Amino acid sequence: MGSGNSNLNNNQYILLAEDDPDDCMLFEQAFNEVNNVFLSLKVVNDGAELMNFLEDTTSLPKLIFLDLNMPVKNGYECLLELKGDDRLKNIPVIIYSTSGSPSDIEKTSSAKAHLYITKAKSFTHLKKIIHKVLVTDFVNNLSQPPKENFLFFVDE
Repeated sequence: MGSGNSNLNNNQYILLAEDDPDDCMLFEQAFNEVNNVFLSLKVVNDGAELMNFLEDTTSLPKLIFLDLNMPVKNGYECLLELKGDDRLKNIPVIIYSTSGSPSDIEKTSSAKAHLYITKAKSFTHLKKIIHKVLVTDFVNNLSQPPKENFLFFVDE
């Protein structure tokens, strides 16, 4: 699954780690509709696949959308590994989860995720979220946002 794998160079792709096929399909459709910056999307379906992909690639993604609840290795475990690896720690990680649990939000903030987004309730909302993330300049702002901006909202 995943589209546009021919352009996996020079940070010109976004990586989505998500195990739900329906969520992957919706995300990919929304991404393709709002992506006007020549990025491609690569999808991996669990945390182990994510870490193996990153280990094997020479071209790191521009950013990672990371689901928390995945089989094999969950998103929180991946986040800790990513932030503990000198080669990977500067990739912005956007938590993208159905969980709005305050403890999940706190744990991922403490583990240095960049943003926490609860999954969109509508396709239009998902497109707004992806667009807002794509136009955010993470490269020049690698530090985490202030705590009050960690939980990411876009108007429905």
